[in-house]
Amino acid sequence: MNSSELFFERPFLLLLIIPALALVIVPFLILPKNRRDTKAKIVSVILHCVAAVILVVILSGVGLANVTNEQNAVILIDLSDSTSGVQNLLIDEGQRFFDKIKEEMPTCVVAFGREQAVELSFGEDGRITGKEVVSSATDIGSALEYAASILPDDRAKRIVLFSDGAETDGDAADAARKLQSRGVRVDTVCFSVDDLFENEMQVSSLTGPEFAPIDERARLTVRVDSVSEGEAKLWLTDNNTFVNTITVNVQPGSNYYEMNVIPRSEGPHLYSVRLGSDLDTRTENNTASFCVNVEGGPRVLVLSPSFSDGNHIKNLLKKTASVDHLLAYSAPKTIVDLCKYDQVVLVNLEASDLPFGYDKLLSDFVKVYGRSLWTVGGMQSLSLGGMTDTGYEDLLPVSLDYNKAETDKDVALMLVLDCSRSMSSSGSPNLSLAKQSAIRCVEAMSEKDSVGIISFGGTAEVEMGLTLATNDAKLELTRAISKIQTKSGTNYCPALSLAWEELKNSRAEVRHVIFLSDGQPSDAGYVPISRKMYETGITISTIGLGYSVYSLPEISSVAYGRHYTVYDAEDLPEIMLSEAQMVAAGTLMTGTFEVQIPRVTSVTNGVDEGLLPTINAYIGTTLKEGAELCLSVGTGDPLYARMDLGKGKVAVFTSDIGGEWTDDWLYLELCDRLFQRMSSTIIDPNGKKSSILLNVEQRGQTALLRMETAADIERGSAEVEVRFGENVENAKFVQTGKGVYETVVKTEAPGAYDLKITLYDENGEMLDFDNSVHSVSYFSEYDAFAVGGEALLYDIADLTGGESVVYGEEKEIPVNAEMGSVRYTHSFLIPLAIIAALVYLAGLIVRYVRLKDVKRFFARFKKEKDPSR
Repeated sequence: MNSSELFFERPFLLLLIIPALALVIVPFLILPKNRRDTKAKIVSVILHCVAAVILVVILSGVGLANVTNEQNAVILIDLSDSTSGVQNLLIDEGQRFFDKIKEEMPTCVVAFGREQAVELSFGEDGRITGKEVVSSATDIGSALEYAASILPDDRAKRIVLFSDGAETDGDAADAARKLQSRGVRVDTVCFSVDDLFENEMQVSSLTGPEFAPIDERARLTVRVDSVSEGEAKLWLTDNNTFVNTITVNVQPGSNYYEMNVIPRSEGPHLYSVRLGSDLDTRTENNTASFCVNVEGGPRVLVLSPSFSDGNHIKNLLKKTASVDHLLAYSAPKTIVDLCKYDQVVLVNLEASDLPFGYDKLLSDFVKVYGRSLWTVGGMQSLSLGGMTDTGYEDLLPVSLDYNKAETDKDVALMLVLDCSRSMSSSGSPNLSLAKQSAIRCVEAMSEKDSVGIISFGGTAEVEMGLTLATNDAKLELTRAISKIQTKSGTNYCPALSLAWEELKNSRAEVRHVIFLSDGQPSDAGYVPISRKMYETGITISTIGLGYSVYSLPEISSVAYGRHYTVYDAEDLPEIMLSEAQMVAAGTLMTGTFEVQIPRVTSVTNGVDEGLLPTINAYIGTTLKEGAELCLSVGTGDPLYARMDLGKGKVAVFTSDIGGEWTDDWLYLELCDRLFQRMSSTIIDPNGKKSSILLNVEQRGQTALLRMETAADIERGSAEVEVRFGENVENAKFVQTGKGVYETVVKTEAPGAYDLKITLYDENGEMLDFDNSVHSVSYFSEYDAFAVGGEALLYDIADLTGGESVVYGEEKEIPVNAEMGSVRYTHSFLIPLAIIAALVYLAGLIVRYVRLKDVKRFFARFKKEKDPSR
């Protein structure tokens, strides 16, 4: 039944006809009567009134609505490989339904697998003729959308789907919801394939660890599903190299078998298992694969101010890890390069040795990316290396404000200043700045501390002996410093000897010398003197002004102090003040200390405390809340402590390794094992070499890649290179949230797909990358034990108001479905607009163009064309 009706979308706008006519007629009526009684003006007004009415009708949305209950239909036939056992039946039933329905309504046939092809008829052999479909996948959703797109809009739309419901690609349920909103009905006929195989076995999965250490046993699990009982063989290969074969007795249902492997090389290992049995009918599902990323132990980066500082610990750790040793200034500058390592070890480093802002980079390395940081002491580290109240202290399991919380030692400090002529020659400000620096050091000392001043050139002189730093004494010390005059020559021994004489009788708990010079000495013997001073409990720190002072580091080394090289004399006051403050803090603990094990941990398990040697020095620290104390000294202070920090771990050893503080520990097997455990126990054995986390979901012949990163970026970008054999394709990720990216890539053949992912920040700079391997065993199209097809077809029909039947049951899909009437419209807007424009133009012509003017124009035109007339 068909019917038609005129409608207006906005009928209330028809009221505009009255004012529209008034706008045309009123100006005409107010003209003098002798000017409006002409035929041309009257006809023009009438035409303009018609144009105005048409425009108002256009504004009101006029149209013609047709109502019909006639239907158009598309028959969808699933010719994917999963229906191969019932395809003849599918085609026969499809043809039978086509013959019945084509008499009632316009109908066409669409065959589909992964792609669709419109078929206009069946061939003489009963098969659908036309384009062959790609049968290795089933995309019901795309087939439904395609079928709906070729149905005309002037009839009710109907789709009849013949399938087993084994969807591998796309989302048929989502497509059905979209069709329902467009009024498309889908009826489904389910052809079950569950009973097709009397004897069928398949390898349903091969699983194992994603990461595995080299030369260690890894366990793979094979799942074999079977219809019947029987014997089968499983062949295992590693990167296409035969590994092992086992014979198994397969029972009906799911069977699980374990196969152990020992990977002998680093990198991705693609393990594949193949099933062989006489009780098998489909060979496409007899092989499964799984990729294991094999790693050759942890990677450790040792950073130190010189190679000699880090050599001993490097040699210790390389027995159990892959170790790179770099000087601090050449440390990796980006998180991408840093995340190639599982652990960073800072050996005897000052904060200023590392690149600017490196504490933030190390913080991300540990907290965000789950790596580990181990800080090892020495004369230039921790509180002695300017790490107090910095980001580096935040990365330690100990606090560096040791004396503020624990002790209050008195200090005896001797300031030994070079006043040779070179310190003030050619207008050099060195001596003046040295005096200013010494005065600041004096002011930094407390009243319980003692300070003395020695000046030297060729000879040495005590400007003021050790004096308690009271307010009055500080004034005297300042005057004594200000009076220092230049001297000729540069000899170190007299100055060091005087300092030794002044300090050896002091009862201060900390006795220290700050020795400053700008030139090489003319004498020898200063190193033995320095060593003897340390043996009596006196430490020496040295400051060298300029490039030519290379004797001073040896003095500070043998006397367990720090050395500073100052290239810009303007920096001298801050450096000397910092050194004086460190001395006043008294965090360097020297003497002979027993090492204790407070409690048994993974570091000290099986270690006899009585066998641990003593240490000669350590840096005093305070254990932070939540940190674990593994080793301590006799005073109870931390020697080795560790702590979880964010996703990673941090640790500290407050003595040195390979230096004189632990010289009795060197080359003892027990101590070597302890140092190795200090490193290994804070490394996550399952840690990744990249900050990127990748999840791959196989969807038929495509794979959904979902990548997450902890990188703190709002608007980044990412791309993936997919390599399969010689074929290489690239795809860009779409950001779906902060740090979350997704993309879909083609996986059209079984095998191993190498995935190289690159992450960029909002400025296009590379942030991180990751290499992974995704293995495709066989497509789910060939899964003989897949379930859920009937339920999916029922949901599709239910969502769209259709009927769902199972082939073989009494119920059938009706030829004429109850779909109700369909209303479709025709718009007249464009034709009416054209008519209105023509009518309005005609009115202008009638009004302004006279007939005699037209005749005169044509007469003149003819005369110009033919002058003889």
